[in-house]
Formats: sequence, structure tokens, C-alpha cells
Amino acid sequence: MEQSKIIIEFFHDVLCAWCYALSPRIEKLTEEYPGRIELIHRSFALAPKPEGIENIFGSKEEGKTQILEHWRAANKNDDEHRMNAELMAQRSFNYPNSTPGLLACKAAEAQGGNAMHHKMFNRIQKSQMTDCYDINDFEVLKMCWRNRY
Repeated sequence: MEQSKIIIEFFHDVLCAWCYALSPRIEKLTEEYPGRIELIHRSFALAPKPEGIENIFGSKEEGKTQILEHWRAANKNDDEHRMNAELMAQRSFNYPNSTPGLLACKAAEAQGGNAMHHKMFNRIQKSQMTDCYDINDFEVLKMCWRNRY
């Protein structure tokens, strides 16, 4: 009897702390069941425009405060506790919007398919949530592309 393939469509945003916590678990499943699970990445912008955080939370400052609370909650559920909310709280740049990072993921996908989208997504999330860089900065995205993360 032939076993059917499981398709997981992972809808995510580079801003999503819960996606950051979940991504390694999905990777582990695909490694444990090679050829049985197909992972498809789908970009879903939570805050597509520069004013997105302000529109959602009322102000940029309140947005950053609320989002860092999300980071803290998600970090408790991250197997490696990689999110660094305390460092991000010290950063002076505005909390980013979704579009630059998601466009970088789609550009990577155009170059190397779904697997490269996944790698770029992981690199961008690490640069933001662990190292606390501004992922709206094109130079940071270029570093992610060059695999410096």
C-alpha cells in the first residue's frame, strides 16, 4: 500500500514570533519523514505598509511594546528560546513592516525555489528576533541573502 504525501502550507510573516518558534518544528518533521511531507511556504503580511504597526496598535511605541510581549510569550514555546525581546526593546529603529522581508523571501524563492524561500525566511527571522537588526534595512537583507545569518 502506497502512503500518501502530506502537504503542509506554512503561511507566515517574517514579523511573526510564533512562526519563528514553529519553523524548526516543521523542519524536524520533514527530516523525520523524508519524501512524505511537502512543505510549501506562503507569505502572509501582517503589517504590509510602513504605517501598519501604528494602524494596528495606535502608535509605533505601543506597537513595539505589544509585539515584544508577543515575543516573550512565543519565546516560552520556542524549543531553543531564541527571541531576544530585551535587546529589541533597546533598539531605536521603528519596528519593521512585513513587505521588505517578505519580498526578500519571494526573491529567494524565484532564485532557488521553495527551499531557498525557507532558508531566507529563517535567516531574516533570526536577524530580527535573535540578533535584533532592522529587517527593513536593505543592507541587513543583503547580509541575510549572503548567508551571514
